[in-house]
This record gives sequence, structure tokens and C-alpha cells, in this order.
Amino acid sequence: MKSNFGKHLKESSLVILPITILAILLTIIFVTNSFSLIIQAIVASILLIFGITLFKIGVDKAFIPIGGLIGEIIERKHKIWFIIIIGFIFGLVSTLAEPGAHVLVGLVQGISFWPLLISLAIGIGIFLAIAFIREVFHLSFKYIILGGYAIIFLLMIFVPAEFLPIAFDLGGATTGEMTIPFIMTLGVGIAAASKNSSKDDNFGLIAICSIGPIIAAMLLSIIIQNSNNDVNLGIITEAAPLSKTLNLFLSAIINYAIRIMISILPIIVIFMLFQIFKLKLSFQKLKAILKGFIFLYVGVTIFLVGVSVSFLPMGQIIGYHIASSSISLILIIIGVILGAIVILAEPAIYVFIKEVLEVTKGKVSKKALIICLCVSIGAAIAVAMTRVLFGINFLWIILPVYGLAIILSFIVPKLYVSIAFDAGGVASGPLMAGFMLPFSMGASYAMGGNVYMDAFGLIALVAIFPVLAIQILGLIMKIRIILKLRNRKLIKKNL
Repeated sequence: MKSNFGKHLKESSLVILPITILAILLTIIFVTNSFSLIIQAIVASILLIFGITLFKIGVDKAFIPIGGLIGEIIERKHKIWFIIIIGFIFGLVSTLAEPGAHVLVGLVQGISFWPLLISLAIGIGIFLAIAFIREVFHLSFKYIILGGYAIIFLLMIFVPAEFLPIAFDLGGATTGEMTIPFIMTLGVGIAAASKNSSKDDNFGLIAICSIGPIIAAMLLSIIIQNSNNDVNLGIITEAAPLSKTLNLFLSAIINYAIRIMISILPIIVIFMLFQIFKLKLSFQKLKAILKGFIFLYVGVTIFLVGVSVSFLPMGQIIGYHIASSSISLILIIIGVILGAIVILAEPAIYVFIKEVLEVTKGKVSKKALIICLCVSIGAAIAVAMTRVLFGINFLWIILPVYGLAIILSFIVPKLYVSIAFDAGGVASGPLMAGFMLPFSMGASYAMGGNVYMDAFGLIALVAIFPVLAIQILGLIMKIRIILKLRNRKLIKKNL
């Protein structure tokens, strides 16, 4: 336990400290009267470091073991109805506790928190069940993706224009540090239970799941028919005085302690039902998993308190003051640097890369994946900041990019296609929603633009650009193989 704590604490510090240092430097340069904001950032960084550390220990001790145990039951039972139910239930309950989902849903004005979060969770549950069916029957990944996005593009006709970027953002933010390890662990059990499983079947689960929340959010917005034009944005442009900081932290602790308890409780109840009727674990194993839930609960609560009280307002304040300065174009450069640091700090990225390396046995290199992710995220943030500065319509960018990604899926080797779409799902975690999106919102507000139309959509771009980058990598690898084969044939002829 001590070694795990030390390891995770070191990893969390390496994740948070670079972002904190850069954010403080930007605050000193661009924000006047910044002392209270710097103090809040330091306190928040400590909370985030310990929050992520405890959260990761909780995932290791509770979520991953449960995923493995349920996967073993699936492998033994191998009944399609059971697999569908498991996919729906665990997709739903894991999303309810997903930190990134809590952060982004909290930023959406005009729709109540719980109806939106539950809708997203149902969307994930339905599409995780579909992903499991695809894995069992070895259905074509690209045709499922094509069908899912066909529904999305059809629904776009009826969704209020201001809500479209939000809906796409919600698809990216709901697959993160909580859901990804769990989905991947369950996926191993499904793969073991299915005959003739291939490498391609190990990937694509996250990408398919990401479709569900977009459709769910769109349907909810159509039902409510809410336009965000008249909603109070609540953009923060100045730091709260230090005298109010303690009250803000205490209020946030109470709020998130209740919210996360409500979110995690269904997972504990379902696990205990499995324990009573199926698992029957020893007292020691049961105690270890329940202890993991405590770490998970405390970690997520502390993390969200740090994000909501400091990182989120800090992002808005820095974005607002940079965009208000005489050199607003520097927003693009700063955004790219921040984006690159944030993506390297997302814990889910490394879970994903580890899975890719294990399944492909090094066929897809770690270095190539990291370069693809950094370059593509940098490009995505540059495009997002350009939208903020010049008010470019979200649809003019997202439709061609999605169209190109779908076209490439019919050209690129299958393995790279599923890896690429999964990469998009893991790139948009809670730090992207908790800092970069607020940064974009603050900048948009300063530019006098429509925050809903111009700032939101950043996470959607972060989710789709890695898809293009890794598919292009796959295309390059394919061309290299073809050229090698041609060269070998030429050599044989000459001999």
C-alpha cells in the first residue's frame, strides 16, 4: 500500500505541478491583483495531487478488480442476454461517478445537473452493451461507428444550434479515468468468452461508448427545446478574495461529498448483490475492495473540489485576461502549450497506451502514439482558439473533420482504425474539461462572442483530431509495408 501510494503520489505530482506552474506564470504576467488567485492555485494543486493519488489507488483496488471478476463471470456464463445487461448496468453506473462528466455537466447552464448526467449515463450504458455485442459477434467496428454518427448527424437538424458544441463535448468528457480502466477490464472478459477473437476486437469499446452520450444529450435538448441564449453564463473574470476562499472550499466539499456519494452508491449496491449471489469473495478480498471504494470516494471528492474552486475559475480568468490584452493572438500559442501539457498529464492516456502496447506487442510504438497525440491535441487547441478569436461556426470544422475520419476508416488497417477512435475518447479527460474548456470560455467572453457557440466544442475537437492523426499513422505504416513488399519482389526478379 505504501509503495503504491508513493508511486501514485509521484505520478500525480508530475501531472499537476507543470500545469500549476505554467498557470501561475500566466497569472502573474496577464492578471492584475493576482495574489489571491495564486494562493488558491497552490491550495488547489495540493488537493488535486492527493485527489488523483487516492482516486487511482481506489481504481486499482476497487474498479479494476471488480471489472476482472465480472469479466470472469462473463467468460464462464457466455450468454448474450447477460453480457447486454452487464454492459448497460456497468456503463451507466461508472459514468455517474466519472470526474470528467461531473466537471463538464457542471459547466452546462439551462439543463439541471442530474437529468443531464443520468441521460449521459444511459447513453453510455446502451452503447457499451452494443460494443460488447460487437465484440462477441466480431461485427465491423467502422460500420457501427458509421451508423452511430449517421444518427448523430440526423439529430443535428433538430438540436438547438447553441447546444450542438456542448453535445459533442459531452461525448468526449464522459469516457475518462473512471470508465476507461473498467471498460477495458470488462472487455478482456468478453474477448476471452468469444471464439476467434482478434486484436481488432480489443479496441473500439471506448469509441463506441462515446457515441451514446452525444445522442442522449441531443435527445434531451430536443425534448427540453432549451436555447442557452438567455441563460446566465456565470463567467468568472476576477479571483475571489482570500477572505471568501475558505467558505468556497467548505461549500464545495459539502456539495461534492453528497454528489459523489449518490453517484458511487449504485456501484457499491450492484457489487454487493454480485458478492451475495455470485462472487462470494473471502472477507479479506471483500474488505480490500470496499477499502478501495473509500479511497475512490475521497479521491474524486477532493479532486472535484480543487477543480471547481480553483482550476476552473483560474482557467476562465487567465483566458479572459489574455484575450482582453493587446496581443490576443498569443491566445493560440498559449492554448497549444497548455493543451500539450494537459494531454501529457491525463492519466487515462497512459492506461490506453499500455493497453495498445500489450495487445499489439509493440507493433504500434509508444513514441509514435505520444507524438501523434501531442501534435493532434496541439492542432485541436489551435483550431479551438481560432474559433474563439474569429467566431468560426463549429459545424464548418466538425463536419469535414468527422467526414475525413470516416473516409479514412475504410482505407486504414482495421487495428489502427479502432485504436484511433479509442484515442479520441481517452484524450478528453477531467483536466481538459476542468481547465482548457474554462480557458476557452473566459477568452470567448472577453472577445464578446457567443460562449456556447464559440468556446464549447473544444473537447469535441480534442476527441476527433487524435483519430485523424493515428489513422494517418496507420496509413503511413500501410504504405511502408506495400513499398517493402514491392522492393522485395523487385530484388527477387533481379536475382
